[in-house]
Amino acid sequence: MGRMGHLESTRSGLTTGGITRRTRTWMLILLLTAMAGGGAAPAADAPLSPPSEAQRTQALGPLDDATALLKAALDPGAFIPMGTPGPGDWQMVFHEPGQTFEDFTRENHPRPDAIHTTIYLQPLGDFPADRSPDLEKLRRYVAAFFMTPANILPARPFHAGDFQERFNATVGARQLRTMSILRAMLQDKPRDAFAVVDVTMFDLYPQASWNFVFGQSSPGQGVGVFSFARYTPAENRALTPLESTLLLRRSCAVLSHEILHLFGVHHCIYYHCIINGSNSLDEADGRPLHVCPVDLRKLQEATGCDVLQRYQQLKALCDEWQLTDEGSWLAAEIHRLAAPAK
Repeated sequence: MGRMGHLESTRSGLTTGGITRRTRTWMLILLLTAMAGGGAAPAADAPLSPPSEAQRTQALGPLDDATALLKAALDPGAFIPMGTPGPGDWQMVFHEPGQTFEDFTRENHPRPDAIHTTIYLQPLGDFPADRSPDLEKLRRYVAAFFMTPANILPARPFHAGDFQERFNATVGARQLRTMSILRAMLQDKPRDAFAVVDVTMFDLYPQASWNFVFGQSSPGQGVGVFSFARYTPAENRALTPLESTLLLRRSCAVLSHEILHLFGVHHCIYYHCIINGSNSLDEADGRPLHVCPVDLRKLQEATGCDVLQRYQQLKALCDEWQLTDEGSWLAAEIHRLAAPAK
């Protein structure tokens, strides 16, 4: 897969034949949330202990130069440390080493600048209103999460033969190959783009030996493609209000997770965090929508955002869309941070 791609497998849909564990681990350092089915997850070598308090403190790094507001926002007491992973959980399977704040700052990670200012979302193919996430809501969420301008590009039309594709008999659906989409994206990437994310209701696959993936991205080139097809009921019908809310939450989660990868942020092993790896849909749904202190510090360093203003904008969206769990957490943080911010 060359420099393109970071693939996160899950146990529910990935055929792993022909891909070595070393190759899988290398892919994971760079990209995404993929779901699998059929292939058994590789067995863990031994029980894995979560990082200690000292290791979490070391991952966050010294805060001598941080503002009072940022120090308060990074207080570990407001976040839940990772526990011991269970059988089949992501970290039990892949044993990722973690990325400290110092690691992040040492790396030549991409960031918005005076020229590359904007995160673009671009629909690929149709987005039926009664079975798809609302693109304008996704744009607003991305803009608030990253405190970076976000716009929607005109839809990339789909015609048979535009991309490599296949028919997956297991699910009875057409699948598009991610690499062929990413190549097309590079050809028409806007000059002012920090990142372009194609979103689609088509199912995706990265190569013949994989059953499917949620998507794939190329962090060094600032492009990614992600599918929401697996988040909707199999039967072709309009979503209920509850299903629409769940689809919106999952879509916001996968977009923020994957765009964080485009910023150069690796999977988090220190706290419960939106950028934890996941090896099942249940594990993915168990992640919060927010970043932990280690990754909040990375995001703030990359964008220069005001963390309190960011939380206020995200809470307004969560309240509007009835994302109650995340809205409650944000309300508590805003109340806690308001005194230091005055």
